[in-house]
Amino acid sequence: MTPATQTLDLHAPALGRDYRITLQPPASGAEPRAVLFVLDGNIYQPVMAQMTLLRSMGDEIVPVLVVGIGYPEDDPEAWMSRRTLDLTPCAPSQPLPHDSPNPADWGGLDRFLDFIDEQVQPRVREAYPLAAAHRVLFGHSLGGLAVTRALLRRPGSYEGWFAVSPSVWWENRMVLEDVAAWSEAARERPGMPPRVFIATGGLEETPPERLSPRLMEMGITPEQEAALTARARMIGNTHDLAAALAPTLQRLGGELKCRIYEGETHMSIVPACLTAAFDLHFRPPAEPASP
Repeated sequence: MTPATQTLDLHAPALGRDYRITLQPPASGAEPRAVLFVLDGNIYQPVMAQMTLLRSMGDEIVPVLVVGIGYPEDDPEAWMSRRTLDLTPCAPSQPLPHDSPNPADWGGLDRFLDFIDEQVQPRVREAYPLAAAHRVLFGHSLGGLAVTRALLRRPGSYEGWFAVSPSVWWENRMVLEDVAAWSEAARERPGMPPRVFIATGGLEETPPERLSPRLMEMGITPEQEAALTARARMIGNTHDLAAALAPTLQRLGGELKCRIYEGETHMSIVPACLTAAFDLHFRPPAEPASP
């Protein structure tokens, strides 16, 4: 039987906005052994909840509490508008023609991560016994950028990071500027060895043969889309991010998996990578060796 989903509405004073937090507990009343915090929760929380339930019922992964961090609005256009504030570290220095020209619509990422740390995580701990839980943060695209910034700037907030098609390109790859300080600070930081999963679709550096209706409605031309694809350099930047993280993660005894999924696009990559990501983050503990 699928357990009942719980919904909490929380207000973030620093952002002046309300958020809808959706909690899907494990099946059969099992105690969560891991928590998956899902950015863009309106879109991805249902997918993550069903897949973790399916695999945990087969004992392929530990019981997972899935926490979607989303918005109370019902309109997908509102979700897309709101995420530009929550998932970007600053306003773009060179906004695209279809981007908002208002600086107030951008650059709320650090306040958003504070909200998760200071309001969402405590409410989750109140609702469920999580003493032994492994906390993982998931994000896609700009959400993947947010996951990467969280790893580098607040590594004690989670034990696992799950970044899909991370927007490393944002503002001339500014997120990579934090790698050196993160690596140095890691020498003094105890704790569980981190697990990091990064994935990108093999078609993400190939412009589409035809524009989607959505892009055409936004006034983007095929030439502009090709230029944006080249600028984003999704596969190359994913490899560069993994290479930058690898030495420190190895020194910490952590785990890093970076995968490029051939034939997958910027959108299809999310379901394609779930099996490998869950195997890394939520694998059952190893059985003790027989004497």
